[in-house]
Amino acid sequence: MFGAIARTYDLLNRLLSLGFDVRWRRLAVREIALGGSGRILDLCGGTGDLSVAAARAEPGASVVCCDFAHPMLSRAAPK
Repeated sequence: MFGAIARTYDLLNRLLSLGFDVRWRRLAVREIALGGSGRILDLCGGTGDLSVAAARAEPGASVVCCDFAHPMLSRAAPK
């Protein structure tokens, strides 16, 4: 199912959550608070938005995005 909706997932996520997905990611990254280094594993990372937010917030950290749906990871790679 996730492979089938990968192309429109980000847009649908924004619309259906009324933009709360952006706030949720911001709060999640704030909770990580590694202090600029460490390792972050984004399991079931989908199109990689949380991974990108974590990498921006923690520039010294190693961030890995994993997902079981290859089409979702294909959307994450350019980000």
